[in-house]
Formats: sequence, C-alpha cells, structure tokens
Amino acid sequence: MTVNVAVNDQATFGNNTSRSTQAAVDLKADWSLKHSGSSTDDLYSTSTFQGQGNIARSEQIQVSVATIVTAVLPNGNLLLSGSQEVRVNYELRLLSVSGIVWPGDISRDNSVAYNKIAEARVSYGGRGRLDEVQQPAWGQQLWDRLKPL
Repeated sequence: MTVNVAVNDQATFGNNTSRSTQAAVDLKADWSLKHSGSSTDDLYSTSTFQGQGNIARSEQIQVSVATIVTAVLPNGNLLLSGSQEVRVNYELRLLSVSGIVWPGDISRDNSVAYNKIAEARVSYGGRGRLDEVQQPAWGQQLWDRLKPL
C-alpha cells in the first residue's frame, strides 16, 4: 500500500520572561572594642533577569512511501509500516510511516493519504554533511551547556 505524505506546516512561537528581586539588610554592630562609638552598615542585593525566545519554522514535505500491512486488527483495520531511504551525494534522508488505516479510506490505486491514518507516526529526518554544518561545533555546544554556571 502506498502512503501519500503531504505536509505543509508552519508555526511561530514566542515567549518573554521577566523576573526581579530586591533585598535589603541593615546591620548594626557595636565595635566599641576597636574604637569608640558605633558603626551602621547597610547591605543591598538586587537580581534581575529578562529572557526572550522566538521560534519560526516551516516544513513542506510531499512524498509517497510504500508500506506493508503488518497486522489486521479484529475490527478489520490495517496496521501499516514502511520506510524509505534516499541518499544524494553525502546526504541521507529517511522517511518512516506507521499507523492504523480503515480499509474504506484506501483508494482504488491502493494508496491512502497520511491524514487518514489513525495514530500516525511520520518521521522525516536525515544526516550528512549539511546536518553537520548546521550544528554548532562540539566546543561551542559544551560552552553553551556550561555557560549558565
């Protein structure tokens, strides 16, 4: 059975955080042993934090993948599973699809749209040279993890 995957997805997220604390302590001590009179010391502490994060993403995938029926459920629904690997130059792309299909959603050409699959699991990713250059260097990743400390 062929599963037709057509995803045209966009999402934008934005978050702002603001936190502020302030503390004051008055200390009074009598230092008469060292000198005559008394001294008053004031301690103040201030902490401020502001954070902002934004994510904008857009995915567009249009591909067909052959799947196999791995089980027929007691109610007649079909459990599908399939994957596809494509290697171009130094890039590997992997698409995996699995889920449950009602036989009435299967078209005459033995295909089904991915949005007709119940409990669908569609995974699209890859690895290769492009993936490597999009990631920060390992030293930068380590610095990013330790920086808040």
